[in-house]
Amino acid sequence: MTLAPGSTVQFNLSATDPSNLAVNDSVEVVGNLVLNNNVISVNFSGTPQPGASYLLFTYSGALSGTFNPLFPDPISHWRSTRPVPGSVFLNVTGNSGLNLKWNSLSDTNWDSMTANWLNLNNSSATVFFAGDTALLDDTSGVETGITIAAGISVFSLGHHERFSQ
Repeated sequence: MTLAPGSTVQFNLSATDPSNLAVNDSVEVVGNLVLNNNVISVNFSGTPQPGASYLLFTYSGALSGTFNPLFPDPISHWRSTRPVPGSVFLNVTGNSGLNLKWNSLSDTNWDSMTANWLNLNNSSATVFFAGDTALLDDTSGVETGITIAAGISVFSLGHHERFSQ
């Protein structure tokens, strides 16, 4: 199997059951696996645990080439790939998501598709993913009637108000 240069490979993975192949995407290659600076994009259902390993590829031939070492933001702090003979694993290397602040001026949907959040580490617009820290405050002009979409898991929610006298 040869992956097209620069192409992205998408995997859906369970945060709670990394070793269960029935609930995690993986690719079995009979023969060689040829990589061409490919990006791995991962959609976790929930927050993955540090130290978890996910089998992404098995192959019976040779492995050549490399994956792109950078994962798409915003979940780049969670993962690294590790090839071992005959297989490629994704390892969860961190235990926290991004620090985000609600920043939508018009959209009220809290989902994992819309960049309604401000990344407090680099001031860029981003989307919310499981494991991220969410801050809701009284910033003037942002939407306050927020609808949490199906499939979004909120484990802890921060709320900050400024009081003046």
